[in-house]
Amino acid sequence: TVTPRNSLVHLFSPPQLSPLILNFALKVQELVTRRFHGSWHDLLGEVQLSFILFLYISSLAAYRQWQALTAALCRCETAVESNGPFFVAYIRVLHAQLKLVPEDFFATELSRENFLQSSLTAMFQVRPKRLVLLHLRMA
Repeated sequence: TVTPRNSLVHLFSPPQLSPLILNFALKVQELVTRRFHGSWHDLLGEVQLSFILFLYISSLAAYRQWQALTAALCRCETAVESNGPFFVAYIRVLHAQLKLVPEDFFATELSRENFLQSSLTAMFQVRPKRLVLLHLRMA
């Protein structure tokens, strides 16, 4: 018999299970492998496309895609080290995107929960020194 993935949860204690559930690096790596055939470059393109579609044609689906990708990428602790060049490029893209967001973006109903604040806080709590060093090395 095949054991469903969710039924394996009982095999772990809560302290063992929490890191597995919260490890966004594993989730993003799986996404890159399955959807983008291992190409981190294509994932970056998806982030850019979803942002552009949200910004210029007000696509709610694109906004949700950009929001989900941004939230996950900002929480990838271990992936920062293993995919440094990607994360340097991602930070540059995110910085450029934030410059394009209208000033009233954070006051609208759509962004009231302000996922960006929690995402950016998570990103810079991950390993700020490593991010700076990677940025300097890539510059």
